[in-house]
Amino acid sequence: MPKSARLVNPQNIRAKLPVLPVRDTVHFPGVIQTLLVGRDMSVRALQIALNKDREVIVVGQKDQLIEEPKGSDLYPLGTLSEVLHVLPLPDGTMRVVLRGMARAHLHKLSFRARSFSTEYSLAQEQEVKTPNTEALIREAVAVFQQAANLGINIPPEVSETITAITDPGQLADTIAHHLSLIHISEP
Repeated sequence: MPKSARLVNPQNIRAKLPVLPVRDTVHFPGVIQTLLVGRDMSVRALQIALNKDREVIVVGQKDQLIEEPKGSDLYPLGTLSEVLHVLPLPDGTMRVVLRGMARAHLHKLSFRARSFSTEYSLAQEQEVKTPNTEALIREAVAVFQQAANLGINIPPEVSETITAITDPGQLADTIAHHLSLIHISEP
């Protein structure tokens, strides 16, 4: 199963899955992430996933201030994810552990039964191998480790395992997941 990409083959469109919109994070393939889910539409999407094959498409929301997004408020590319664990909390929210499996293009997004669902296709990996790839991977790992040494909150096991990643896309996803980047807009 490809884990990232930029090419879509319309012949590979798959059956509908529930969509889990997220407001303040990006979920990446190859990453296990814990989320706190509280909106009715998100809880409903998780319930649907749990009653079927435990798969959900995690999609970023363009404006995190919107409480009840419409389809146009969601990005057209998300992450096919497996629901590993769900812990219902007393206040009605859920703590959910997801494993990102592959990037997914959304097709025919719909809102029914109080939640989003979509047909999807997996994005195809574009593998780029150049003579500089290994050197760039080593440089990215070194800079990531320097950032970790500056006091950025990165679990120690990540700093250790990141050196074993040889796929440039997986390395980029792992680094992006663990580094909070601040968007600064120009005046």
